[in-house]
Amino acid sequence: MLARFQAEHAERWEELQLMELRNFTFEQMEDHGETVNVEGEAKAATVQIDTGDISLSGGVRINIESEDIIINTAELEWKDKEKTIKGGVEEEVDVKRSDGTTFTGKGFSADIRSRTWSFSGEVKGRYVEKDKEN
Repeated sequence: MLARFQAEHAERWEELQLMELRNFTFEQMEDHGETVNVEGEAKAATVQIDTGDISLSGGVRINIESEDIIINTAELEWKDKEKTIKGGVEEEVDVKRSDGTTFTGKGFSADIRSRTWSFSGEVKGRYVEKDKEN
């Protein structure tokens, strides 16, 4: 898996294994860099260099093309070893699909390996069931 990121400003502290980025955008590619699968942006990002964990804040948007999902929220945390993303317990997260499915809730978490996501708190929205072919 290849990834590319850009930032308006970046600072790196080797001793702390920490990098801070402002006005951050990223793309995750598959097919040896031929296809962009995930793209996103945040006003700020903190990267733990040794673990690959990333905290995004200041308004976060992630578009996961292969899952037809767009996530919008104030902040998210990526845990690289576990391959999970989580929103703040009290932070609202919006999840939208192109078919009109939308959910807004608190306590968002997603497991990339199992391709599942959930809310631990209050959630509201609309689910559009796909047409079934006979």
